[in-house]
Amino acid sequence: MSWQTFIARRYLRGGHSGGSVSAQTAIGVAGVTLGVAALLVVQAVMAGFTEKLKEQMLGATAHILVVAPPSETSLGVEGFAEAEKKIKSVPGVVAVTPFFRKEAMISRSERVGAVRLFGVDPATAGDATIFPHKMEVGSFENLRKPGMAENLGDWPKEKITSSTLPGIILGRDLAAEIDAVPGDEVRIICPLCGIGPLGPTASVKAFILVGVFEVGNIEYDGQFGFVLLQEAQRFFNPEGEGELVSGIQVKVDDLEAADKIAAQISYALGPTSLWVTHWKTLLGPLFDALQLEKLALFVVLLIIVLVAAFNIAGMEVLFVREKVHEIAILKAMGAPSTGITRVFLSRGAFVGFLGTLLGLSLGLGVCYLQERFHLIKVDASVYQMKYMPVLVLPMDVIKVILAPTFITTVAAYLPARRAGKLPPTEALRSD
Repeated sequence: MSWQTFIARRYLRGGHSGGSVSAQTAIGVAGVTLGVAALLVVQAVMAGFTEKLKEQMLGATAHILVVAPPSETSLGVEGFAEAEKKIKSVPGVVAVTPFFRKEAMISRSERVGAVRLFGVDPATAGDATIFPHKMEVGSFENLRKPGMAENLGDWPKEKITSSTLPGIILGRDLAAEIDAVPGDEVRIICPLCGIGPLGPTASVKAFILVGVFEVGNIEYDGQFGFVLLQEAQRFFNPEGEGELVSGIQVKVDDLEAADKIAAQISYALGPTSLWVTHWKTLLGPLFDALQLEKLALFVVLLIIVLVAAFNIAGMEVLFVREKVHEIAILKAMGAPSTGITRVFLSRGAFVGFLGTLLGLSLGLGVCYLQERFHLIKVDASVYQMKYMPVLVLPMDVIKVILAPTFITTVAAYLPARRAGKLPPTEALRSD
């Protein structure tokens, strides 16, 4: 052990001056600990919120959408089959599924709500969207065969299997809004889908609830409903002018390359009226804003570490003044200025490093407890999720370690440099 290390460790323990220096050390460590813990927790919350939102939104809207323009509103089944074949030939495309979408009303007894009704193909919907994988009760296969409904848990299966009505799947919040449970009959109302003697009229069709999903996003859980694609086509297209789809959902193997793959899909489709868009166009500005907010919060919370660094600098200045006599003796014995500087720099840097490690441990502990037990709840109607998610990214941990360590080391260097340059004669004279 070098003499610099020996003296620095002695100074950290307080030496022979009682517990005053040790108390200063503890205060300095505590300041850095709290700052680093706050920095890590906020970064983890922002990363968790962004990732959760991305998972929910991209799982619901698919990575790439190929849709008919507003003037056409839908695509004939022959056009869909041709487009599907071309889309699947594009490298990077993982899955393709058609959908038919309309806004409608849903009711049960005296309860009424609004629903975004999707006609889907149960065989391929799970390949491109998350809903079939978020089923709380039932499964998407129940849409094709309500008479052979499965995964219903404690709900009475006989009530569904004995019904001749087509099946429907609702989000948990929407089902609760109309007080519907698996096996209940619900009615879908489309104000202008029917054809009467005097023109368009309301159309009503009964369905039986065969499943309930929960994504964790209040918009999807409270507004979305799914029926078999053919049932949606017949209900919303009473004139029977061909089977129609609203668009095609496409899943890709690389989210970040979605824009490039979308461009390749457009080229593969050739001259067509179909619109090709991707998640970066639809949701990119939102996630860019979240990343900017995360960076801004990192800078703002770094001020807490700066305050702790000033505390360390002030502590070191006072400590150097207290040890002027010992510095003079060391220099009179031949200790170089760089060695004296290293003693005091080691002491200040150790306070910063120890505070950073303790803050990192505290922050990781808080993140684990929140993710494990969901201690902090949030308003789902505002934040689209029911608890505050956290996600600790390796890069965030590296930033949280390096930035405070660098700041506290710089703060400790200036008083240490002053101690190293202190002339021994001046020190003895002041003593």
